[in-house]
Amino acid sequence: MNIFNVIELYSSKRQLKKIKTLLINHQDSFTRNVQAWLVLGGCDVHVYDNLDGVVLSEYDFLVLGPGPGHPEDWPATLSLMKKWKKKPMLGICLGCQLIVHYFGGSVEKDGDPCHGENVEMHHDKSFFLEYDSPLLVTRYNSLMIGKHLPDGLVKLGSSERGDVLACKAVHQHWIGMLFHPDSFLSEVKFNARWFFD
Repeated sequence: MNIFNVIELYSSKRQLKKIKTLLINHQDSFTRNVQAWLVLGGCDVHVYDNLDGVVLSEYDFLVLGPGPGHPEDWPATLSLMKKWKKKPMLGICLGCQLIVHYFGGSVEKDGDPCHGENVEMHHDKSFFLEYDSPLLVTRYNSLMIGKHLPDGLVKLGSSERGDVLACKAVHQHWIGMLFHPDSFLSEVKFNARWFFD
């Protein structure tokens, strides 16, 4: 029995409602960690490396996984986001940067890359209700989001120096987390409340 069988057994015992989830693999070693984190949160996860032939109407939830490069390096994902419209979406690391780029925000080199570094995220508890502020999260990124978010996005959490670490869309359930909630170092568990009323 492998780890995913154990997770599935654990989830079924808790009788969680399964959320039909499409997870985009941007060729990152953390993709399976993200999958496991989502499964523990009650998602039925289908991982896609190639977006050709994906039937979006079969899914309730889209997750843009982490990966290398700049959002502009992933035109197929940006195109998919346009088709997804207002259905719930989560972006992790690169996925968060894709959401910011989609809305016209800046994603740039920071000069202080983090790979497996814990940082404190300050938030006003309006979104991360069950967590104290600051909340310990783990960064694995060398590109940062501009401190001034574009219209259509609002900040959910930031670092001590004001770097945006989490954001959400104003008019749809699109949420970006620049950190890795799937890392065993992070304190964040998946919560369907973030996306589904």
